Amino acid sequence: MGNIDPATWNDLENDPQYFPVYGIVEVGEGADFALRFDGDDDHVIIDEELPEWTDYIEIEAWVNVPDSDGIQFITMYGDYGWGLYLNDGYLGYSNEYSISKNPKSDLQIQENVWTHIKVVVDSEIGGEFFIDDQSVGVFGVNKSQIPAGDFGSNDCYQSGEDCDELFIGRMGAGCDCNYFNGMIDDVRISDSSHSTTWEFPEGEGSSTMDENERHGDIIGAAWVMPDGSIVAQAIELENDVFIEGLDAQAGDTLLFFFELPENVEYISLSIFSYGDFDDWEFDPNQMFDAYISKDEIPTAWDHDYMLEAYYGPFVSEYFEYPEEGVYWITLTAIEDVTDIEVYVYWE
Repeated sequence: MGNIDPATWNDLENDPQYFPVYGIVEVGEGADFALRFDGDDDHVIIDEELPEWTDYIEIEAWVNVPDSDGIQFITMYGDYGWGLYLNDGYLGYSNEYSISKNPKSDLQIQENVWTHIKVVVDSEIGGEFFIDDQSVGVFGVNKSQIPAGDFGSNDCYQSGEDCDELFIGRMGAGCDCNYFNGMIDDVRISDSSHSTTWEFPEGEGSSTMDENERHGDIIGAAWVMPDGSIVAQAIELENDVFIEGLDAQAGDTLLFFFELPENVEYISLSIFSYGDFDDWEFDPNQMFDAYISKDEIPTAWDHDYMLEAYYGPFVSEYFEYPEEGVYWITLTAIEDVTDIEVYVYWE
C-alpha cells in the first residue's frame, strides 16, 4: 500500500482488508525423493522379468552414507549374482561367491555427501570403477564375470525366494545380510540395448516402479527428501480418537493436524511412546521434539508453541478457550521411538 520504492519489499498483511493480493508461482520439475535404509533389514525387492545382462553391464547409483564401515550392498541380482556395493567406503563389484575375491576401487567415497558411483564391466575386456565420473580403479578380464544370480545357496531356497529377483539395499536372495545404511537414489542398470532405472519418484507408499513400470516392493525403507528429512504424510487427529502404533527413527518427522470448531472450552493433547520402559524410566532427556502452530506447519525455528516432554517420550498439554481453526503438530524423533500414541480431546 502506498508508494513502493524500487528494489524493496512491500510488506502486506496476511489478510489485506482493502484489496486482493495476486501472485505467480513458478513450478519446476517436481520434488526429488530418495529412500533411506536403516542397515538392519530395509530393502527393495523387484520380482519382475528383467533384461539379461551377460556380456556387458553398467551399474550406477547416487548414495549418501553416514558411516561407510562394513559391507553395504547397493544392489544385487538373484542369489550371489552381479551387484555393486561398498566395502569400508571402497566400491566393490560382485563377480563371484567370495566377497574377498571381488574387485575393489582404489579410492573411497566421502561420508554424509551425495556421491555418484558406477561400475562398468565388459566380460571380454575388464572393468572400471567411477566416483563422481572420475575413474578410481580398473580390473582385468579375470574378474569381469557377470554372474547369472543362480548360485543355489541353501539360504536362498530356505527364504522361499525364486533366486531371480533384483534387490536394492541388500545382498541378494541368498544372504540375509550386508544391508545398506544411508540414502540411495537413481539406481540404473544398463547396457547398449537395455536399461532399468529406479528414480524413486513417488515419495510415498510401499512400492516403486522403474521407467518401464516394473514393480518393486519397499520393505522398511523410508521416503526422504535429498537432505535426509522425512517425507511427512499428514495424519488427521479426531476428537477422542487414539492414533496408535506409529514408529519413528532418529531424525524422522511425523506430521499431524486437527480442525478445532468454534466455542471450545478446553483441549487436552498427549503424545506417548510405549517403547522399552527401562530405557527411559529415569531419563529426563527428551526422545522427541514436538511443536504446534495454528494454520501453518510448525518448525523448530517457527512455531506457536513447543510441547515439553516429561521424562523421555511423554507430552501432555492443556489449553483453555483456544481459537477455532486448523492446528498442526510436528514430532521429530531425537532417537528411535516405537509404538507412539497420539490423542487429542476437546469439549
